[in-house]
Amino acid sequence: MKPTVENVLASARFSSQQVNSHRVFAVPQSEIDAQIVRRWHALAVRSCDGNPFLLPDFVLTSWKYLAQNDNHVLIVVENSVDGSWLAAGVFKPAQLTLRRPIPHLVSSQCRHTFRTGLLWDAERGAGALDSMLKFLADSANQTAGLKIPSVRMDSRLFRELEAAVQRQKYLWRATCHRQVPCIFPQIVSDDYVQRHWSKNRRKSHRRNLAQLAKHGEVSLSLARSPGDVELALETFLRLEANSWKGEAGTACLSTTADEAFIREMVSRLSVQGNVIISELRVGSRVVAAALNLVAGTSFYAFKIGWDRDFASVGPGILHECELLLQSSDRFSEFTLIDSCSAEESYLADYWPERIPIGQVVICWSPLSEVALNLRDAARSMKRLLASLWR
Repeated sequence: MKPTVENVLASARFSSQQVNSHRVFAVPQSEIDAQIVRRWHALAVRSCDGNPFLLPDFVLTSWKYLAQNDNHVLIVVENSVDGSWLAAGVFKPAQLTLRRPIPHLVSSQCRHTFRTGLLWDAERGAGALDSMLKFLADSANQTAGLKIPSVRMDSRLFRELEAAVQRQKYLWRATCHRQVPCIFPQIVSDDYVQRHWSKNRRKSHRRNLAQLAKHGEVSLSLARSPGDVELALETFLRLEANSWKGEAGTACLSTTADEAFIREMVSRLSVQGNVIISELRVGSRVVAAALNLVAGTSFYAFKIGWDRDFASVGPGILHECELLLQSSDRFSEFTLIDSCSAEESYLADYWPERIPIGQVVICWSPLSEVALNLRDAARSMKRLLASLWR
């Protein structure tokens, strides 16, 4: 009898199938041990389009503090010959709503997950994405599809996943939700700002930087080693808590669960070299600090805090400007710096490049395809009625 998703999630044993030349298996959250974590991390290091939000230290810590009651599962595609992991993803059953009444899986995420997707060894994993999709469609006979939100739509993974869906003849629906400000360090040069910032913006930046420099030498320092990260984290947490985020209750120190998650996640990731805390300093005083997560050649500007005493010169903006201006030199090992911000963020005025971020829906059941088409038709009708009403 084929294992259902519900059985996989509730089981204390692995479920597996042979798909093509691969062994595909599901590991329930409760069965993830130290050996699984080691192999998970090894795949993440080899994976294309580095994503720290899929690293085991991030995912498992988020499950521990922020999503204890969800039924998560790790799906793995393994080489049948040598046992190496070729692809993996973390999922959970989606909650059914009136808008989405069809049972389906969704990529596991917490409120601090800015990018989802899959881990995939592009060099050795030919066909691995096909095998994962086929496993999900064949074994998950209580679900009708898969939703992957907040995925980068210009990535290699996105293109290869779409190709795998087409080969399997499933329904593919991709929707771009926003164009996120970013930096491509390789194209930043001495005249980059001259070409991309307006005259008024360049003047404002020089003025604010000069005002800040009256208090001491301005510099950007980077904490990379576990010991330095540990010290810099305390500064970041203090600045963020004292900002508007603290007043709004969205700072990392605002809740016990968020604080515990951030501290343990950063501690675990920093040992692997996946954390960089950048600090804009005036003399020895930190006026802005950013907690950044890195994986492979991708750098993610995760969270930022700044000193309110210097609010008049915009220390947060000056910090992000320094990331841009110094990116080709100090961050040359990265091909992308993702702002993790909203499309209309203040960074949109300073970081001129964009990456498309959207959502992918994959359907392997005719029922889900009908439901998706009906929902799209309802949305179109709603937009039509709204335009007529205006």
